[in-house]
Amino acid sequence: MDLGVDEAYALAVARPLQASYFDHPPMVFWLVAGMERVTGSAAAALLRLPFLLCFAVTTYKIATLGRTLFGPRAGLLGAVVLNLTGLLGYAHGSWIVPDGPLLCALAVAADALATLIFVPASDRRHDGWYWLIVGVAAGAAGLSKYHAIFLPLGVLGFLATTQRLALLRSPWPWLAGAIAAAMCVPVVTWNMAHDWASFRFQLGRADSRSTGWSIEPFLQNVAGQMGYILPWVWGPLLWAGGHAVRRGLRDERRWFLLCLAAGPLVVFTLVTLGGRRALPHWQGPGYLFLAPLLGAALDERLRHGATWPHRWMRQSAIAVCALATLLVTQTRFGWITRLAPSLFRRGDPSHEALAWTPLRTAVLGTPRLADARVSFIATTHWIEAARVGSVLRGSPAGDAPPLIVLSDDTRNFRFQHDPSAFAGRSGVLVRRAREQSPDSMLRRHFTALTPIARVPVRRAGIWQFDLEVYRAEGLRWP
Repeated sequence: MDLGVDEAYALAVARPLQASYFDHPPMVFWLVAGMERVTGSAAAALLRLPFLLCFAVTTYKIATLGRTLFGPRAGLLGAVVLNLTGLLGYAHGSWIVPDGPLLCALAVAADALATLIFVPASDRRHDGWYWLIVGVAAGAAGLSKYHAIFLPLGVLGFLATTQRLALLRSPWPWLAGAIAAAMCVPVVTWNMAHDWASFRFQLGRADSRSTGWSIEPFLQNVAGQMGYILPWVWGPLLWAGGHAVRRGLRDERRWFLLCLAAGPLVVFTLVTLGGRRALPHWQGPGYLFLAPLLGAALDERLRHGATWPHRWMRQSAIAVCALATLLVTQTRFGWITRLAPSLFRRGDPSHEALAWTPLRTAVLGTPRLADARVSFIATTHWIEAARVGSVLRGSPAGDAPPLIVLSDDTRNFRFQHDPSAFAGRSGVLVRRAREQSPDSMLRRHFTALTPIARVPVRRAGIWQFDLEVYRAEGLRWP
C-alpha cells in the first residue's frame, strides 16, 4: 500500500528536524526522518520498517509481561490476542503513526514494573536495572504521544490501592522519573517556544464544544472501538477486563493491568457523554493491557479442558488475514469499487491512500515550472500539503519549493515556513480537482491564478481523480 494520509503527513513535515511538532511529540517524525536519511529513500516499505520492529518488541514484551504475571502459556496467548486486534495488531503495528513507538515503550515499562512488583528479589537482577528500564521506556513513551501520562497515573493508582507506596521510598523510582522527565524536555521546550500550541491543540480536540449530555456520541465512540478492535476480539477483551474487575484487589496481578488500562479506556470513552469529541483509536493503549488479561483467561479455560479457545484464535486469525487482504487489494486495485459502485456514492475512502506520484513526473519536473521561478507550492488543506510534500520527498528534488497551506488549519506546516515571508512572490497552487473553479476567497490570496495542468491519478491503470495545478502570482498574506 502507498502511504496513508497520516503517514504522508509524517514524511512531509519530518524534516527539517524539530525538537517537537504541532500534532504529536517528535518520536514518529524522528523515526521517519532518520529512516529516510539512512536509506536515502522515501519508499513506504522502508519507512514503515521501524514501526514494524517496534511492534515486534511490543509483541515480545506483552508475552513476557503475561509470563511474569500468569505463566508462559498465558503470556504467549496474550501476545497472540494482541496480534488479532485490528487496531493494534494491524494499524498501530505497521503504519507510520505515533501509537507504534508508544505501545512499544508502554509494554517495555509495564514488563519491568511487573518484575519489580511481583517477582521475588532473589529471582531478579538489581532493582536499579529495572527502574532504569522503566525511566527510559516512560521517557520514550512521552516522546511518542501524550497518552504516556496515563502510565505514571496508572502505576500510582495501583500502588495506592494495594498499599504498596513503600516501593517509592527507594531512590530508584525517583531516578526513573527524573530520566523520563529529562527525556521529555524537548516537547516542553518546543511548546514553550510556540505558545503551547501542541498542548492546546490536543486538549482542544478532547474538549471541543459540548452539546450537552447525550448518549449518541458515547454509543458512536463505543461502536468505533468495537469496529477498530474487531467485534469478536473486542467482546472477549471486555469480558476478561470485567472478570478482573470482579476479582478486584483480591487478584493484584490482574488489578495491576486494570490500573494501566483504565486511564485511556475510561477517560476517552466517558468524555463523549458530554457531547465532546473523542476518536475511537484513542483508547488503544488501554486495550494493550487488556490483551494479557484475555491471554490469562484463555489459558485458564484451556487448563480446564475447553477447546473453544483454539477455534476462536484460529478463526480470528483467518478473519484478520482476510480483512487485511480485502483492505490492501481494494486500496491497490479498487476491485470493490468496480463491482459495487453503489457502495461508494459519497466517495471511495481508499482514495485517501493513493499517492499523488503523477504530480512529480507529470508536473513538477516539466520545464514550464522549472523556469517559472517557483518560490513556493500552495495547497488549500493540510492533507493536500501532506500528499504534495510526500511526493517531493520521494523525488530527486531535494531543493523542492517550500509548502504553505491556505487555510486556518495548517497543522505543522505553519511552523516550517511562514507564508508571510513569501508575500508578493509567485509559485504554484496544487489542489484536488473540484467541479468549481477557485472561489473568490482563494483568489484573494493572489493577484492572479492561471491554470497550468490537470494531472490524472490512476489506480491499476484506471483513472480515479484529477489534480489541478495553477500558476499563482503575487501572494497576499494575510
